[in-house]
Amino acid sequence: MKPTRKKQPVKPVKGQKGARSQAKKESRDLFESIESILSKNAVGFLVITLSLASLFGVLLFDVKISEGNDDALYIEGGYNYATNFTNYFFTANAPMYPMFLGLLISIFGINLILFKVISLLFFVGHIYFLFKAFSGKVPNLLLWAILLLVSVNSYFLYYASQTYTESMFVFLQALFIYQISKVIDIKPGESWKPERVKPFLLLGLFAFLITWCKSVALAGVMALAFLFLVHGNWKKLVWFLSSFALFKGGYEMIKAVMWGEMAKSGQADTLFLKDPYNAAKGKETLSGFVTRFFSNMDLYVSKRMFQILGFKDPENIDTSAFISWLVFGLMVLALYFIIKNRKKLLEFITYHTLAVCAITFIVLQTRWDQPRLVMIVVPFIVMVSLYGLYSIFKKTGWVGQFSYLIFISMIVVSSFLVTTKKSASNFPVLKKNLGGDVFHGYTNDWQNYLKMSRWCSENLPEGSYVAARKAPMSFVYGNGMKFFPVYNVIAIDTTTNLANPDSVLATFQREGVTHAMIANLRRNPKQVTQFVINTMHRTLQPVARKYPDKLTLVKQIGDSEPAYLYKINY
Repeated sequence: MKPTRKKQPVKPVKGQKGARSQAKKESRDLFESIESILSKNAVGFLVITLSLASLFGVLLFDVKISEGNDDALYIEGGYNYATNFTNYFFTANAPMYPMFLGLLISIFGINLILFKVISLLFFVGHIYFLFKAFSGKVPNLLLWAILLLVSVNSYFLYYASQTYTESMFVFLQALFIYQISKVIDIKPGESWKPERVKPFLLLGLFAFLITWCKSVALAGVMALAFLFLVHGNWKKLVWFLSSFALFKGGYEMIKAVMWGEMAKSGQADTLFLKDPYNAAKGKETLSGFVTRFFSNMDLYVSKRMFQILGFKDPENIDTSAFISWLVFGLMVLALYFIIKNRKKLLEFITYHTLAVCAITFIVLQTRWDQPRLVMIVVPFIVMVSLYGLYSIFKKTGWVGQFSYLIFISMIVVSSFLVTTKKSASNFPVLKKNLGGDVFHGYTNDWQNYLKMSRWCSENLPEGSYVAARKAPMSFVYGNGMKFFPVYNVIAIDTTTNLANPDSVLATFQREGVTHAMIANLRRNPKQVTQFVINTMHRTLQPVARKYPDKLTLVKQIGDSEPAYLYKINY
């Protein structure tokens, strides 16, 4: 019987303990593993992201004009530029987009589908330039979460095929951010070299273009100037402001020479009113602006942003000051980590986002409450907030990092599910529209209104001028026929809340109005109720009471929620 040998303990090989410790650390660091995968496959992920944006852009493509009216207003403005360039200036908003549409109209005519396809290209292009701007400047996990979110988000995709300014703006904004990412990399002392002139000229050009497209984009100029200032980048600050002033000043000189007084906008006057539709209520007070700021903050952050992200039903109108402050508190916390980690591009994004929000909350009337007004910075609010959480969870090990991954996945998947559902609903409507039924998809009230607009263009004598509540929409569906806009009750009597009949007739006669259209447009688009958009009713009802022979019914379209056309007998 052989004697048993005692097992000798295995001595660790030199360095083996350290290797095991490193392996254990890597197994816990989920972020690092994901970063490596995303970095190695960046091109493939970019192709997937752009493909998703294009696919859903087509599935949610909308060839109709929205009921919001502004998109039709831009087209009408573009037509005016195309037909009377030197004698017309668009003053309702920043004029760049109507000028751009004017160029297209002068070449192709009013081609709604073409305009919308170009908007979709702007949308897809902006995703590409956001990738170029942030690649290497933020964690890949964060970058691709934001790009995927935008690519599959139904709100972004809706405006991607509309003739609002949003698609053009986010494209120009992405170009601006991309150019900032290149200028930020210029080392101290190099910014005065001749070869550095071009990057700053492009930066000034893109800064001018975003402010020309949207006035609120001046926040971006201020944010970048502030970034250079706090970091003591005096040469960059001078180069940037000089370049911006060159393009902005040149434009203002051309505008003054070519259009003169007609180029002066009255938009600022409207913003200072308590009620934009009733100037008789007077100008807003300081306390009123403070109230407006906090009301808008709750509307756009706690309501609209969470609707855009898919976490809140569009019908849910509840707001929460706690949620609004929580979001901005998280952004401030994130700013601490951003500055600590020297993420200058993210620092600019934070300043830019906060400045845009501040201006938006102060100047916009609370009754305007539209998701598109905050949508342009929602990805940046999410990006900055997620970076703050990323910096915290990066130190928590595998479990915490996995929880973070689940959280950002929920944000993307939530948008994806909403978009998939909306795509299934929209596609049959799109097929009908492309098949020739241009009114399919509108509710009954809008169908009657737009059909009446087209009837006017096809049947009224040449030189007829019809007063209508949504004149730009009537213009688009009325084959380019001009309509007289009635946005407010004319000469409103504050006692009766109705128009003065003599003032109405005098105004119409002075403007050459021959007919007036009244439609029962729903105040609540989802329901048929007794409440309608009654501006035209309150304008013409006093006329009918005092001078019944002045209005003659010419045409009625629709039995339910009908539209009426009256001839005015002076």
